[in-house]
Amino acid sequence: MDLRFAAATYLGVRATKEEKLNKLGIAFLTIALFGCNDSNEISEIISSWETDACEQLSDPNNQPVNIWANSTYTFDNDGSIYLESISYSDSNCITKSNAITTTSQLVAMFTEQGPVTTSQGIEANKISITFSSSPSPIITTSGYYKITNNQLCLSQSFHFDASGFGISQVDDTDIDFTNCLTKNEP
Repeated sequence: MDLRFAAATYLGVRATKEEKLNKLGIAFLTIALFGCNDSNEISEIISSWETDACEQLSDPNNQPVNIWANSTYTFDNDGSIYLESISYSDSNCITKSNAITTTSQLVAMFTEQGPVTTSQGIEANKISITFSSSPSPIITTSGYYKITNNQLCLSQSFHFDASGFGISQVDDTDIDFTNCLTKNEP
């Protein structure tokens, strides 16, 4: 089962003051629970990463609509993950649509937990990602990521796609090398 935020949650809906305060509270809770990275090194994950595909969006009943999207996720050095999506009226993501384009919005918090060797035998980095859905709960899931050739590949339990971010309830920490994000070069 997938706990995904509806695209409308992030695409075109402005957060209220209370929602912003809740998300700020999540940030402080994450720091209190997981601590800060004491290293002075800047992590490889600190950057903007784009979805590769131009994805067709679906309505709340999972029926396809005539809107396609491409998204950028920014992993910030304060542990925040931001989502910015652009919607298009064509399947090639060329003609912009004003249907649900968003500016950068906080979707989750992350904490790096250092290098590890995964059960797949891959040298990777361990990461915990925390987000709050509306209505609650606060959900934290741990997994792994690997960056190779400007591609950010994460555990299968994390879903970063054009329609939004989600975490699977099934604890699948194997890294999915078929669904990676591409580094956004300035």
